[in-house]
Order: sequence, then structure tokens, then C-alpha cells
Amino acid sequence: MKRVYTLITSIVVLSILISGCIPSGNSEAENLNIVQTSVAETITAMQATSLAAATPTQVIPTETPTTAATNTPENTPIPTQAPTATVTPRPAFLISNVQDVSYPDNTAVTAGKEFTKTWRFTNAGTSTWTSDFKIVFVSGNQMSAATTAIGQTVAPGQTADISLVLTAPTATDTYTGYFMLQSPNGARFGFGDDGNSAFWVKVKVETFFEVTGAKVNIKPKTYTGSCPYTFTVSATITVSAPGTVTYKYVATNKESDLKTLVFSEAGSKTTDEGTWTVTSSGDLEIHIYIDKPNNQAFTVVTVPVTCN
Repeated sequence: MKRVYTLITSIVVLSILISGCIPSGNSEAENLNIVQTSVAETITAMQATSLAAATPTQVIPTETPTTAATNTPENTPIPTQAPTATVTPRPAFLISNVQDVSYPDNTAVTAGKEFTKTWRFTNAGTSTWTSDFKIVFVSGNQMSAATTAIGQTVAPGQTADISLVLTAPTATDTYTGYFMLQSPNGARFGFGDDGNSAFWVKVKVETFFEVTGAKVNIKPKTYTGSCPYTFTVSATITVSAPGTVTYKYVATNKESDLKTLVFSEAGSKTTDEGTWTVTSSGDLEIHIYIDKPNNQAFTVVTVPVTCN
């Protein structure tokens, strides 16, 4: 509606302007004709312009070229190969599974007493231990241990008990001695990854009251003659510390009453002499039995007896 109103107004204004521009001298009819023609032409032009403005411009969409998808290769991780474990070859000579069969660490022993330490070993190497392999001292306190052959054959994987005789020091303290095995060609070895660790014995030397030795003294050493016959007997007893020993004589078919012997210090003493009577032929076997403190029988003495 607004567009129509604008068009009419434009026609009126245009007519006025055209009529002002007509040259004089024309007849009224000619002037009217000129005005009408101009207005008509103007209206036609304006209609065309208006139609062009009213007609929407069709925008033809431009197709954006589609880029073909390309297959971009993924970064596929290269599998990592696990490192190969390095296998260390077993040495020819090696000990494993070391165990204490006797005298474990800190066992109390009597000062000056001989004792036998036994270990249990497994041959973890690749070579056999022969009977001439030895236990050798390497450091610490030797405790009078001598180089000692193992005296047996131990193949790889086998286990064996191997012993060593030692003597406890005389002073009270804790002592440790370190030892290794040695092959006939002098190669020393022990336990551990490289076979260089020594095995050991560790004892606590203490002063205990105990009988460390006892023997029967009998006279004569043999007898031939009439029976019954009476022998003279005594005993020599050795102790580790001051104390009182209770003992008796024991023979094949009888034993004596309990007797006592008092010690004021460590050492040996011989008892008073007593008697022992036999009534028939045969060997007289007699020994000392320590009732206290050891509860231990000592070496038997044999005396041949022939009765006439």
C-alpha cells in the first residue's frame, strides 16, 4: 500500500515538472498529449524499476567442493621387545643351603674344651667335590682347627655333613672362626652369588663346672693266681672349675657306692686308693661313672684275670 501511495505522488510531481518544461507556442491539445506521453513513459519505467526491486534475487548456492577424505595412517606403536634376561652361568665350585648341624651360633662351650662342629652343605656348583677337598681356615679365631679333608664325594645337587674338630680358647669370650672349602688345586670357595662368602663357627667360651676327663688307675694291670683276689683302684679326675664331683666305679657285674671329690680350682686330682675284689677268671672291665655334674661314663679299663 505504501508503495502505491509513493507511486501516485511521484506521478503528480512529475506531471507538474513536465508541464513546466513544455515549450510555449504549442496548442493546448498538443501540450496535453506531450504530458500524457511523458507520464506514461515515466510510469512504465518506474513500474519496471519497482518490479525489479520487488523481485527477490535468487541466490544459487555454490556447492563447496568436498575434499575427498584421505586415510591418514595412525601412529601405530612399534611393539617393544622385552629385554632378554642375562643368565649367569653357575660357577664350578659353590656352596648353598648352609646349615648348622651342631654348635649353632653362640653355643656355650667350656674353656679349653675340644668340640666338633658339623655343617650341612649342598653342592650348588657344576663340579663334584672329591674326598680330598679340604676345610681351610681363612680368618677370625682358628680355635686350633687343622686343615681337614672332607673325606667324601659330593656330586652337584647333593647334600653332605662336613665336620671340623676345634678347641675352645681358654679365656671366656665370644669367638668366631671363618672357613672355606678348597679344591685339590687350591681354589677356595664358599657360598653366595659368587661363592666368595666364608661359613663360620661362633661360640661363647664360658667356665662351667664339669668333669672333662676321668680314668681308672688299677694295680696290677693283669693277674694270674689264686682267687679271690683284691686289686687296688683309684681314679684321676679333671674338672673345668671349682666344685664337688660325685662318682662311682662300675664293673661288669657290680658297682661301688657313690664317692665325692672336692676341687678348689680347675685341674686334675687323684682319689684315695680303694679296693676291688674278683672271684673268678675272666676280663675285669671297670670304668668311672660321673654322677654329678656330668652324668657321664668314661673310658673302660680291661684287666685280664686268671684264677688257678
